Amino acid sequence: LNTLTTNLSFAGNNIQKIMLTSCRPQEGKSFLSMNLMRTLAGVGKQVVLVDADLRRSLLSSRYGVQTSDQMLGLSHYLAGMCTVDDIVFKTNIKNAYMVMAGYDVANSLALLSTPRFARLLDVLAKEFDVVIVDAPPGGVIIDAAQIAKSCDGVVFVVSDNLIPRKELLEATRQ
Repeated sequence: LNTLTTNLSFAGNNIQKIMLTSCRPQEGKSFLSMNLMRTLAGVGKQVVLVDADLRRSLLSSRYGVQTSDQMLGLSHYLAGMCTVDDIVFKTNIKNAYMVMAGYDVANSLALLSTPRFARLLDVLAKEFDVVIVDAPPGGVIIDAAQIAKSCDGVVFVVSDNLIPRKELLEATRQ
């Protein structure tokens, strides 16, 4: 994580919105997203983690993020039900904030394709030093390719010796 944090700092100041994805589910992208947020916040960066897996978010359940039933998230914002201020929540980690996914939706691509998603990331990039976007697997559904259009860079999380090169190249091409 320290190496990744350092390497991201060498990417330049214009790389602010960073999407993390993988080829398949359960390769560790949410784990890496959470810990990258913690590491960056620990070195004094103002960081927001956006959970953009609108079909099957596991971030809150897997990492013990406590939410209320009325907590608004990304899906609510993209549907026009609330403002940016309604979905950005401070964590118990200094300098770290989160935007939860909200309700699971069947047609996430329709929501992610709206101009509201790109505007959200632009607004967050003005308020925070780094915007981390935890995206669904790029090799499974097309959502990650749509999300990548609004980001400055992509980090692919790959399980060692599990993903065939051809599959990784196809996910990267998308």
